[in-house]
Amino acid sequence: MKKALSFLFSTSLMAVLILLFAFSIAVATFIENDFGTQTARAAIYNAWWFNLLLFTGIFNLTGTIIINRLYRKEKRSIFTFHLAFLLILTGAAITRFFGFEGYMHIREGDSSNRIISSDNYFMMSASSNGEHRSAEKKIYFSKMSGNYNKLDIKIDDQIIRAECLEIIPDAIEVAIQDASGKPVVELVVSATAGRQTVVITQDGPRIIGNLLFTLNDSSNSKGVDIQADENELKIKSPIDVTVMDMATQQVDTLETGGYHPLKLMSLYNLNGLMMVPRTFFPAGKLEVKTDENSRSEEMPDAVLIRISSGNGSRTLRYFAYENALNEPVNIVLNDVSIDISYGSKMVPVPFELMLTEFLLERYPGSNSPSSFESKIILTDHSAGIRENRRVYMNNVLKHKGYRFYQSSYDTDEKGTVFSVNRDYAGTFITYAGYLLLAAGIVFSLMNRNSRFRKLSAELDTIRQSGKQVLFSLLLLFSAAFPF
Repeated sequence: MKKALSFLFSTSLMAVLILLFAFSIAVATFIENDFGTQTARAAIYNAWWFNLLLFTGIFNLTGTIIINRLYRKEKRSIFTFHLAFLLILTGAAITRFFGFEGYMHIREGDSSNRIISSDNYFMMSASSNGEHRSAEKKIYFSKMSGNYNKLDIKIDDQIIRAECLEIIPDAIEVAIQDASGKPVVELVVSATAGRQTVVITQDGPRIIGNLLFTLNDSSNSKGVDIQADENELKIKSPIDVTVMDMATQQVDTLETGGYHPLKLMSLYNLNGLMMVPRTFFPAGKLEVKTDENSRSEEMPDAVLIRISSGNGSRTLRYFAYENALNEPVNIVLNDVSIDISYGSKMVPVPFELMLTEFLLERYPGSNSPSSFESKIILTDHSAGIRENRRVYMNNVLKHKGYRFYQSSYDTDEKGTVFSVNRDYAGTFITYAGYLLLAAGIVFSLMNRNSRFRKLSAELDTIRQSGKQVLFSLLLLFSAAFPF
């Protein structure tokens, strides 16, 4: 036992920990460059073994200080160094487990008291006979692993289990031929979410923009239904559709109330939703894969989820964007209504911010922004506060432990985006560690018993010895070779 404690609180273990930390961070840097930040967090920074290194370092420093009584006056410089590193590691641990990051988007004239989290969550809620239950789990997915996670809810004497079986990052849907498959239609659409490829199958409806799309479902009276057989496609829409033949540039209008021919490689305008039918297979299937040519922030992640209860189960593919609120998908299983979602979540704050004006300045003769700021009203009813504030570069709004930074703005310059951080304790302790580290350097230079002073004295001795040897050599040289 004594040998184990001696090793746990030894400088040798601390040297090993420092090397492991350095190696892990170096590997994480390469992983982040090749696979993205989420993968680096999942594989390194949020791994159990990295947390073990962190806490082992804290215990090692604490034990070293106590056992070696480094708090004595003659050891103050060494004590300051050890205490500084202890505070830095402790601050990092507090930030890791209790810190919060997110963003807040506000339009001019609007107010908000909710923050969208930067972390992704796997969330499930269930309702049955007036009873409601929910569960969630923070997830850092990795492109290097399968990302299996699960949630369990007990409701109405049933165990509802949602399993995240797989996450495909930067996912696209592709229609491929399959002799044993069913009809599939591949559409290229452009709406508020940007350009994307959507595959419509008979397995279930798809929401594109604000329209419900189905395949071979004539009962869909409020959405867009596409009828497919072996020879042709037809479309029925609840709104008038403008279609342009890409080859001839001829424009036509498809009125509501009936089915019309749907032509491949023609441009369809459904009240602002632009759509081009690209591929149709009478017998095919949907395949989901990573788009290697896309930018990560533009493409959703495809999450394969299985929901089970008793002998019943359903498997679905859920498409979710990072750092965004994604609409939950609802299913009914064994008479239980279940909502499943993945992505950011709303976090309420105990005060409210109202954007009164957003100001943007540009460099003379250029459209490049030189500075931008937000004029806001901070309202905190519990503290009786209503104040005008300004947020711009290097001017941070601080209130109740939250820090709001001017991050971005809307393209029409009528809205602002704040990045939000809440980690007062972790930040304070870490900065205190940095301050003590600087103080330790000063103490080491001033302390007569410090290693620096001893090395300096030894160097002076060597220097004086060197001068005496040189003087003796000069005397010998002058005696041997008189001028």
